Amino acid sequence: MKILLCTVLACIAIAGCAQITPYRTKLDHPPLGPCRVVQPPSLCPEQAYFLVPAHEPERAAGTPESKLDDIPIGIIEFDDQGVLQNRKYKDEIIDRIRQLTNEHGTLTVVFAHGWLNDASPENENLAHFQKMLIEIAATDRAICKDAKTCEGRKVVGVYLAWEGNVSDGRPFKALSFWNRKSRAERVGQDGATEVLADLAKVRSTKNERKHSVENRLILIGHSFGGALLYSATQQLLVQDAASEVKGGSVDRTIASLVILVNAAFEAARFTSLHDRADTMTFPKTQSTILAIFTSETDDATKWAFPAGRLLSTLFTKYNPNFPEQSELDRTAIGHYANYQTHELRLGGKQEFESVPHAVCEWERFRKSETDDWDLKRVTLKRNDRLKKLGPTQRMNPYYNVVVDDAIISGHSGIWDPKFFMEFIPRFVAVQKREYRTVEGQPVPVIECPSD
Repeated sequence: MKILLCTVLACIAIAGCAQITPYRTKLDHPPLGPCRVVQPPSLCPEQAYFLVPAHEPERAAGTPESKLDDIPIGIIEFDDQGVLQNRKYKDEIIDRIRQLTNEHGTLTVVFAHGWLNDASPENENLAHFQKMLIEIAATDRAICKDAKTCEGRKVVGVYLAWEGNVSDGRPFKALSFWNRKSRAERVGQDGATEVLADLAKVRSTKNERKHSVENRLILIGHSFGGALLYSATQQLLVQDAASEVKGGSVDRTIASLVILVNAAFEAARFTSLHDRADTMTFPKTQSTILAIFTSETDDATKWAFPAGRLLSTLFTKYNPNFPEQSELDRTAIGHYANYQTHELRLGGKQEFESVPHAVCEWERFRKSETDDWDLKRVTLKRNDRLKKLGPTQRMNPYYNVVVDDAIISGHSGIWDPKFFMEFIPRFVAVQKREYRTVEGQPVPVIECPSD
């Protein structure tokens, strides 16, 4: 009882440390730029929307022939109750993205940070996010050359900021791991749902160009940011899986792709989606909808998470006819073996496969001609369980990937260049193959030997 009382009092103290005022208090027009954050502190510490210069001498994805456009980034903040800190700023940021979409088409990348992070100018997550956006823009340019469906498309970043860092004192900082879970889910169920719904409407907008450019919306969340995004999208993901779509492919209501990294939510919340997918027949045209990547050495979700869940579920009753239910409710999604589908392993080369070869290798992987997406530096593999379920299950669009420690080290080592700067831009790019028109016929921009 004393331990429980101390834990409760500590959580109250932690909650009291949360900042209740926003960090971003300016929204200049026109947007401030160039304002790239190379290393904290930020060059634009109070701006909620600014431009990042994207042109550099070298990039992991290869330098395109023409200079990349500056990349706009909007920062949308939520308070500890999940409410928008500034609705006017949110509306203005969405309006600016909508205008870009009307004129050029957009690939919008949303990032929700995790535990111990926020929107403060000293936070390194924003600097890493900007670097990742540059790589995504370079890769998208390489994929979209001469493709009327996406040529000239603008990359835009949206940073969802919540109070993941509530105390600089110890032991309160460590104890905040459990307290922040409920806060992140509250943000996902409230303010973030509204933002994502707005962005989904923008994604469905037809731009004003003669050849309509396809808009894409990519959602990426780390740690409790993964829990935040899953809370905001879970019902729609299940609803989409339950809906019949022409051609057998599962549609996507909310986003083109959802990526969660070291996600801190229980496997039980994935059960309905997993069970539904296990009964479905997926066509070779099916692309990825949800991809969860978890480091095999992520001790925060492997050990601290179940310890916290054990405490918070002390009085929970479980179905005696469902023996796995308690384990599902206390195990983070990435560590539940029965739901794992893939592995991401270090390869034998020092360089990554070029973008054109990555596209062709992905086409073979997606069609189940191979069970490995070999990018030289890393390889994405279907695990034995997924292979045994049969050919149509190899196209299952819900990935739960175990990641090599050499690619993501621990809980917070997500920004290793091999992952977010090299692998993720390619993974995002290959999900949609782009075409150009030759003598009135569609021809892949990047042609493969198997075409």
